[in-house]
Amino acid sequence: MKHLKTIYLIDDDEGINFLNRSVISRLQLADNVVAFKDPIVAFDTLKKEIEAGTAPELILLDINMPLMDGWEFVKKYGS
Repeated sequence: MKHLKTIYLIDDDEGINFLNRSVISRLQLADNVVAFKDPIVAFDTLKKEIEAGTAPELILLDINMPLMDGWEFVKKYGS
């Protein structure tokens, strides 16, 4: 797999973010892994990163979250 600069982990479960970060680090898949528990903060950060030209190459997104589920995140991102 191609080595990535940045991966976003968006999941309200800290344990899942920890496991995903561990696997990504062990496999040396990316230089930078940024984990978010709050999808709204993640979305706002993503918008800023896109504007700056530094958007992540991969986003692992939880579908079932309380503040904004994954489908809402994708829909908002597409608009």
